[in-house]
Amino acid sequence: MSLDDIEKSILAAAEAASSKVRAEVKQQLQQLQQRHVQQKTELESEIRQQAKSQAEKVRRSYLIPGRLQAKKELLTEKQKLIGQLYTEIQKEHGLAPAEVKQLRERSEVAIAQMLFD
Repeated sequence: MSLDDIEKSILAAAEAASSKVRAEVKQQLQQLQQRHVQQKTELESEIRQQAKSQAEKVRRSYLIPGRLQAKKELLTEKQKLIGQLYTEIQKEHGLAPAEVKQLRERSEVAIAQMLFD
């Protein structure tokens, strides 16, 4: 075997080993890229879910107190209406405060049920 043949044999073996290493590196790189894409997708999904959860919490923090305030104002207005009703009854029928109190005790529950239902 000549020196050129030995050199060619060594170069061919080195090229084969190099090709094998490149193929393995390429395969590992593809696997890493696939894992990266999967992890990225999972993280994006998790972040979206957290953002959605936070948005819901913020929404509730504004809506619940607003709803309570609206109900309170509605209740106050209904109570004013009931008070005005008894005042008008007292004026129309010339009732004494004690008589209005008795009337109110007897009828207030029924009136409230009509207004609040």
